[in-house]
Amino acid sequence: MITNIKHKDVCKYIPVESLIGKNFFTPNTVDIGKEKVLLYIPKLPLNINYEFDYIHKKGKTNQEDALKTYQRVLEAKKIITSKLINEWVILFYNNDPLSKQIAWLITPKLLNVYLLHLNNSIKEKGLKNAITERPYIEITTDEERNYITGLKEEYFNTVFISVEAFLQKSLREVKYIWREFANWFLTNLIVMALEWLESNFGKEALDSMNKEQRVQILNNYLYNDALVFSGRYRYLVGMYVQDLARAIVKSIDLTNPSMEELEIILGLRALEGKNQDVKISLHIDKSMESPFSGSLLGVGNCLLYYRFREVLAISGFTIPEGESWPTANLTTGNRKLRAIVQLRPDPVDVEPYLSNTEIIAWQKRMRQNVMSMDDVTADVVDIVSAIWLKQASHYEDIATVTADDILGFRGLKPQKNGAGRRGGYKNVWRQEIARHIAILANTWIVVAEMDVTEEVEGKKGRQRKRVKWQGESKAWVVDSNSEQGTMEGKDSYVWRVRPGDVFSKFLFGAGRQTALISQKAVEYHPINQQWEKRLTRYLTWQWRNRQGGGAYLAPFNVETLLNAVNKEVSKHNPIQTKERLEKALDILQQDHIITGWQYESVNEDIVGTKGWWKEWLIWKVIIEPPQEIMDHYGKIREPKIKKREAHPTCCQDRTATFMGPIVKKARLQSGLSQMQAAEEIGVDQSTMSRLERGKATDGRTRHLLKKWLEER
Repeated sequence: MITNIKHKDVCKYIPVESLIGKNFFTPNTVDIGKEKVLLYIPKLPLNINYEFDYIHKKGKTNQEDALKTYQRVLEAKKIITSKLINEWVILFYNNDPLSKQIAWLITPKLLNVYLLHLNNSIKEKGLKNAITERPYIEITTDEERNYITGLKEEYFNTVFISVEAFLQKSLREVKYIWREFANWFLTNLIVMALEWLESNFGKEALDSMNKEQRVQILNNYLYNDALVFSGRYRYLVGMYVQDLARAIVKSIDLTNPSMEELEIILGLRALEGKNQDVKISLHIDKSMESPFSGSLLGVGNCLLYYRFREVLAISGFTIPEGESWPTANLTTGNRKLRAIVQLRPDPVDVEPYLSNTEIIAWQKRMRQNVMSMDDVTADVVDIVSAIWLKQASHYEDIATVTADDILGFRGLKPQKNGAGRRGGYKNVWRQEIARHIAILANTWIVVAEMDVTEEVEGKKGRQRKRVKWQGESKAWVVDSNSEQGTMEGKDSYVWRVRPGDVFSKFLFGAGRQTALISQKAVEYHPINQQWEKRLTRYLTWQWRNRQGGGAYLAPFNVETLLNAVNKEVSKHNPIQTKERLEKALDILQQDHIITGWQYESVNEDIVGTKGWWKEWLIWKVIIEPPQEIMDHYGKIREPKIKKREAHPTCCQDRTATFMGPIVKKARLQSGLSQMQAAEEIGVDQSTMSRLERGKATDGRTRHLLKKWLEER
């Protein structure tokens, strides 16, 4: 009998735990029904980061290796073409190397959670009511006469096959997974090959070769030995499976699962003779990019998170009359959020036991924290959020963060040692990161009122509902701070962190609100590139908020952008302010954070005339996000709200909405942004945006579109 495990963390899922103790490339023969399946799964350490598998294979974790890998990733991306990715997508999609291995990893976990909840049901409803029509369940008792539920062993193969079938069907529906997998697989395969080439030929020799020579050597390494390639293939598939299994379990949400859904996935409803044809969709939030790839990071995006990060960046704390601790107001003008943030010791465990002398010392320390606060503090919040979102599979999970991680994310390079090679980071840099972590450790947020999304049981099953929430907690809980010896004998700063209750509701579960931010935001210099850093944060927040309506090209007022960077027009030299904003937008375009920008219908002739800057403040700026951001957010499904369908009028051709995908495809093939295409076609940007979202348009616009398509 397979029984449920009695453990407080039964709802947490770390797939790699099942691999501990196995040797590298150990073949595992598994009986699945009448079939014997051979699984090759590598030995991996816990808390692994799966992006750079060959680093873990060799046991290397220092920053120099990660930065070398980053260079190889960039080289691999130059080699990989869309045609090559498409070929592998077809191969993977038709042969599905993922579902069987994922099923083997997650079936025991799903079964354990189901049995745990069945035990709870027995306690609430009684034994007879809980196990009626469940012939696959076996009941025993422990020494204290408590019931223990278990699955009869003869049903395990049936359950496994059902989970595999569920995964096969679900992954075929989540088609972007196959493209991400193909891209990840090819990138890692080529990165491994580049490392081999560098070690055998030397980087200088490789750099001196022409493209054809390098491609020929690369192909020989990758494909000439079928047995070796097969080993690399199994290894990479096994690596990816671990991460995807975690994402799938997170999608199912084992913290508060539906018994009906679990029974369907496990195939138990079919064993009871009940209807198994109930639609269950996986909403997998995946990102297989390297943490040092200069691409996109997942961060919080709720209003509370944005306001908190904004206050940290500008050090917007004061000590109001009647307060003992530095305080900042997070309340918004529309009152959708009413909250404050304070720097103070723990109000329960520490503050009541402090003497007057100790309180004065704490207050001095908190004031010093305010003085130390700047854009790097906000960067640390984003980096910690990104690391936690990557590692967590439960809202109470604790992530491990090091000062070196944070410095690596910020794009800083380790110093060279005496031999001229990359060593470690300066200790003073690590100490600076430790100061910012200390600020977070003593930051408390008090929420008087804000909206959160929760899942509640309704007449039609579990439903999402917006509710009012109030409470207080630390912004981030820093459970421990330790200094570990490194190979060089120096100190390495390590923390174990998790979000406080005020943020956990927005970073995990039904109310999750996250966004993708360019890693450039945390790499930009906190002083010299402050405009670029703050604009990136603001635009990231806005694009995610605009995802529902797709109004990405809705213009911003100049004054709004200045407020976002906490700047005012220089009354003595307003042209300087204008040029600095435009320079920042140009840099964001060069760094691919935005696709393009332009003013909307303005009169440049007024610039330099008396008081011209007052009119400039209300000028409108159109800023286009990257296509990958729009595509990513386009996959997010909003909660279904029943609306009355609008019938097309005589001005709205029923076939007009089908032009959107055609125009978008032609635009992307031509390498045009939405703004550039709109200008060529002769329509405004908002019309272009609506068209690509499938909205109907008028006869004049359709005529312009057809003419433009015919000319391509």
